[in-house]
Amino acid sequence: GVLGTGISTGTRNLMTFDPGMRLAGISIAFLGYPDTTLPPERLNDFQRQLVNEIRALPGIVNAATTTNVPLLGASWEHGLQIGAFENSAKFTWVGPEYFDTMGIPVLDGRGFSVRDTGASPRVAVVNQTFVRKFGRSTRVIGQTLRTSPEPGFPSSVYEIVGIASDTRYSHLRNPTPP
Repeated sequence: GVLGTGISTGTRNLMTFDPGMRLAGISIAFLGYPDTTLPPERLNDFQRQLVNEIRALPGIVNAATTTNVPLLGASWEHGLQIGAFENSAKFTWVGPEYFDTMGIPVLDGRGFSVRDTGASPRVAVVNQTFVRKFGRSTRVIGQTLRTSPEPGFPSSVYEIVGIASDTRYSHLRNPTPP
């Protein structure tokens, strides 16, 4: 065979493409709790404590939790209703400081904070594509969205509190979903 040193245009485009988030200096840890003796209602507190301990380590700038690591091909879509409009959107649950950790700009409103807990009203941050698809000509911040019920996930209501910049979600080559 022949080895070439040239890089194809497609590869060059992917190497220089801006996915809308930080790619360098990020470490990922996949944690599962199959053998935990913690009751389910204590799991969120445990995760917050763990993230705070990681943040306190020397050399760590920030840390956050997520149910979906961007660009690893996974995703979860959930039916929803906002006003009279029904459709679906990708859903990811993230912890406080997620947007700062990932370098994703919050363009309007706010991101998540330590005040957003299981005991507080549910809040959501949507992306620019979501606004174009669902917001139409109205301001989406302050509106509520209702998720469709699924097994293990009852219908829930979220107040939209922020708009984040679009990022790639599951793959670099796929368009940004709402």
